[in-house]
Amino acid sequence: MKCCSCGRLARGDETPRGWKVCGRLILCRRCRRRQYRLRSLTMAVAEPIGAAWQDLCVALEKSWNQATPWPIRGHQWMATIAEGHPVVRASIADRWWTLRVNDSDWSGGRRDAYKKVASGKAVAGDLLVSPGPNHDRIVCKTTAWLPRGQKDDDGVPWVGTTRLGPSVRRQSVEQMSNHDLRNAIRANWVSFPAQVPTFASCGRQDLQRKAAQLYFVLGWRVTAIAGRYNLSRQQVRGILDAWKLRAARAGYIQHIPPLSPQ
Repeated sequence: MKCCSCGRLARGDETPRGWKVCGRLILCRRCRRRQYRLRSLTMAVAEPIGAAWQDLCVALEKSWNQATPWPIRGHQWMATIAEGHPVVRASIADRWWTLRVNDSDWSGGRRDAYKKVASGKAVAGDLLVSPGPNHDRIVCKTTAWLPRGQKDDDGVPWVGTTRLGPSVRRQSVEQMSNHDLRNAIRANWVSFPAQVPTFASCGRQDLQRKAAQLYFVLGWRVTAIAGRYNLSRQQVRGILDAWKLRAARAGYIQHIPPLSPQ
């Protein structure tokens, strides 16, 4: 098994821990975290289009194992949008079914993630079909691979499933929270120095560079950095806050101006 991005080879025939396989796409843990963010999509079937509920239930019973959800492979289903509503087309019992999905209680993040799967901007895995909690409905579930740093049609960037709104653009780098600054850096809104500087007034000069790179560039959590270097979360946040202010005032991190039309 070989990572499609970095070419790293895995030992043995089984999928290593942290690796993800979606069709022909094989990514090691590092490349998956750097390039994609995984999001689970759960969809309740509202009704089959052009067929009766009873016919759908009969088709499911032919291949349904009640103990576990029934998987429909990636090439045997597709997500579409018809008349503004999400629709799933799936091959069940040697027949293609069109299922309208109930999206009345969807959040904005789930709706946008589904749109990206339907448009091909995101990659979805197998579709798991199972009965609802009370066995009175059919629920479909899949995992979507959302590319990091993608943009909507209006040009507003996404980092994973986080939409960077205009308010982030209006803030100065010093005013941004560390979380917003990290998303802005990874969306190429804010520059980050190739040679990370250190500042004497920030404390722990031996860890400033490492903490800044791990958090702002590689997306590590504060708790992970604290655990690696045997620090408390408050100490790591203090290092990041102090480094951000000094780096912003010295001009190492600043807004990248948008390209002007020619």
